[in-house]
Amino acid sequence: MKGKNLIKPTAEWIKTELKPDIYAVVTLKQGITVNSEYGTSHVRGTAAIYEREYGTFLRRLAKDIHGKKLWQRHKDGMIYPNAATLEGNHHGEIASDWHSPSSVEFLNQSGSDVKSHINIIMRRPANVSLMKFKYYFRERWAKMPWAMPDVYIEERTGDCVSYSLKEGTDSLLLNSMKF
Repeated sequence: MKGKNLIKPTAEWIKTELKPDIYAVVTLKQGITVNSEYGTSHVRGTAAIYEREYGTFLRRLAKDIHGKKLWQRHKDGMIYPNAATLEGNHHGEIASDWHSPSSVEFLNQSGSDVKSHINIIMRRPANVSLMKFKYYFRERWAKMPWAMPDVYIEERTGDCVSYSLKEGTDSLLLNSMKF
């Protein structure tokens, strides 16, 4: 686990610069079935796929809250300040057949049978109530193709930043971070 010695300074920097007031955890599917003109195939989740999914979620969330017209004029400035970490079995090595001996053996060896999930810390817009923000957050997440229905969202309490970084700074989704 790289980046363990950077957890404390990174957490302090994120708290100071981001000033988050929302903490959320969303769960991801391990894989999805894709239908195309060439047939049906199973795609396993990877860190790159999950990070792209999270970036798309952020853009669509802002569009849902502020409306299409405003979004079209101010796309770049509409993404909410956020930082997120990815945890769980997101390395694409989990077999799609959970009953096969190799997948069970892999889980036992890795000690990692945690569902892939994203820890999200963000600052919600001042003009959006907590109740309205939670509603749009849950509704948008439910529409994402890699989303599981498990969504935990609350007003930030305690040290959720350090907790989110428990796997090290390498778990940060850097392409989606905004301050």
